[in-house]
Amino acid sequence: MTGTNGVLIPPDGYLQGLRTLCDRHGILLIADEVMTGFGRTGAWFAVDHWGVTPDLMTMAKGLTSSYLPLGAVAMNDRVASHFAKNVFYGGLTYSAHPMCLAVALANLRVLQADGLIEQARVRGRVMAELMEEIKAEHACRRRALHRSTGLYRAG
Repeated sequence: MTGTNGVLIPPDGYLQGLRTLCDRHGILLIADEVMTGFGRTGAWFAVDHWGVTPDLMTMAKGLTSSYLPLGAVAMNDRVASHFAKNVFYGGLTYSAHPMCLAVALANLRVLQADGLIEQARVRGRVMAELMEEIKAEHACRRRALHRSTGLYRAG
């Protein structure tokens, strides 16, 4: 789900189909949860809404609620076993900085203790309903509905 090009939510079945396709052809499924992780969609991660487990998952902003810079990559056992024998020569400016890690742990505790993910889920439902009402009333939507039903008249 992208944020910068309009919060495009995949239709039901899409991610499950993608998982199947990746498995069939030996392709790693990578979920970018930098913007959607840690409860921002009403679930710990956006992929949780579709019951899909990626091979790799990137995460950042919600990890510390952006109080400090920290990113992470989670991986399944198959991918992790590769790095048990092979060194990954990579590093970043903020890799495993103790202060950032402490903030991440504190942030995760707050997300759980205050029920923030459940709150996001409830408020997300309310927002979706309100957005549907606005969309139904908007002139562009009415024109699109008229076109699809054959009742559209130019002008």
